This record gives sequence, C-alpha cells and structure tokens, in this order.
Amino acid sequence: MTKKSGLKSVRQFKGTDKDWMKWSFQFEARANAKNYSSVLRGEVAVVSDSTTIDENTEEGKKQLKARTANRVGYCELLNAVTNAENAFLLVKHAKTTD
Repeated sequence: MTKKSGLKSVRQFKGTDKDWMKWSFQFEARANAKNYSSVLRGEVAVVSDSTTIDENTEEGKKQLKARTANRVGYCELLNAVTNAENAFLLVKHAKTTD
C-alpha cells in the first residue's frame, strides 16, 4: 500500500532565472513538509554511504535520520528537474562518489 502525503509535487524547474525564485520557495516548503530541510540547508552533516551506522546508539540514529533525509531530498530534487537539461546536470554533479 502506498502512503499519500497530501502534498502536491513541486513543479518542474525549467532552469531559468525567471523560474528560480518561485520554484526554490516551493522546493524549500516541500523540504520542510517532508523533513529534509535541515539537510537541504546544510545544517546537518550526512555521513557517506560507505560509513557503517550503528543504529543502536543515539549518534547512529541521528546519522541514519540524516542519511534517509538526504536520500529523500536527492530523489525529490532529481524529480523536480528532469525536464531541464542544464539543471539536471547540476543535480547529477551534486552527488559525491560516496
């Protein structure tokens, strides 16, 4: 069963300066609603995928929460720019080798 959040998806970013302001506000609002805004703004460090997380510790629980939020945010961002070639390339290069 799929879980519906009741949120509309963020409109596609066209890669233009004209489109940026409205789109970025909508994307940040969605990030707040979907709990990845702290990762989006760089307020929370995200450990690399190669790092083993101990989910039994408080630190490990924080790391797992941040990693999950990062993955959600990355997927949301990728879905929001798929029709804009230049913007898509920026997202593609935003991912580290970890």
